[in-house]
Order: sequence, then structure tokens, then C-alpha cells
Amino acid sequence: MPAHTHTGTTASDGAHTHTASYVSSNAGVGSYYSMGRGLRNDLIYTTTTSSNGAHTHTFTTGSTGSGTAFDNRPAYATIVICEKD
Repeated sequence: MPAHTHTGTTASDGAHTHTASYVSSNAGVGSYYSMGRGLRNDLIYTTTTSSNGAHTHTFTTGSTGSGTAFDNRPAYATIVICEKD
């Protein structure tokens, strides 16, 4: 498959904000959270953007495909021939 990306635009959802959470590893004393394997000493920070009115978002995916040629024909085909008397 040829190397390629995909692009798109989201629909407008009116005025809105975005919330993002991230983890600061070994942040010292603070909140603990469970990852199902016990507790870790990492802080979870959450930030919210200010509203920028109604807007859309555009995006491009990461590139995929190696550029190596491939055969997309069926591996086999069945042909039925009928003859009417």
C-alpha cells in the first residue's frame, strides 16, 4: 500500500472548551491513582482551555503504508458457463 495520510475536519459544536489530562511521573507528594496494578506515585494534572467560540478542528493522521507494491486481485475466481439448448 502506498504511504499515505488522511485528513478531515470536525463539525462545529458551538462554543466549547477542551479538557486534557496528563501524568507527571515521580512528581513527589500528591495525588495517587490506581492503574489496576497497585498505586503509583504520579500526579494527574488536568487543564481546561478557554472557550474560543464556535469553531471546527482539522486533523491529519500519521502516515501509514510502506510503499511496497501488492496484488489486490482475488486469489482465485470461479467461472460457471451455462448453455441453453
